[in-house]
Amino acid sequence: MQNLKFSEAFAIMKQNKSFMFLFMAFALMFGFYVALGNLISSIFTPFDLTAHDIAMVGLYLLGSGVVGAILIGTWVDRTGLYKMTMIILGIANIVFLGLLNQTLYHIEESKTLFLVSACLMGFTSVSYIPLSLSFAAELTFPLQPALVNGALVLGGQSAAFVMSIIFAFMLDINIYQEDGTLIPEDVLKHSQADRAWWTIFCFCIISSVSFCLSLFVKEDLRRLRFGKE
Repeated sequence: MQNLKFSEAFAIMKQNKSFMFLFMAFALMFGFYVALGNLISSIFTPFDLTAHDIAMVGLYLLGSGVVGAILIGTWVDRTGLYKMTMIILGIANIVFLGLLNQTLYHIEESKTLFLVSACLMGFTSVSYIPLSLSFAAELTFPLQPALVNGALVLGGQSAAFVMSIIFAFMLDINIYQEDGTLIPEDVLKHSQADRAWWTIFCFCIISSVSFCLSLFVKEDLRRLRFGKE
């Protein structure tokens, strides 16, 4: 392992094209998931979900994500198929996000489908995080994994911060009309639901961009090769 300062290590990491593509893909995926968690109440409240329902959705997302992280971690450790696994998770995440979005206006009629979509989306989103951290350590070996993972998390947190602010403004609606009177409750609720739908749709686009970036990552497993040698 090379003992370098963060600035020195990051200068080396910037020269690694595969790492930079992975860095951007991870930042987008991590950012949208954290932003979703930050704004989960604003997103689902317009669809008549109670505070308890929203809390349970968050719990399902987290629980399925933990299971996914364990299973995907075990799978990658045994097979070494980092890029293929990342691509499959990326495609699955887009599909389940889209499915989740399409069930929003029909939650009462398809609550089971909504919850299943949320769980599977949590499974793919959260398991993507440890997979990326491990993949980054492979791509940048012999740099210290702590520095590499720190750079990834820093990028992800920055993306989450920006996305949370943007979508918070997107979800915020002025409750007053131009004449100073309150907007009718049914009209306000419909507007909030529309903006929540578009927010999830934007998450789908972000996830799609992350998937496209992951296609340019080369599976250069330096640490595994070094171990075999």
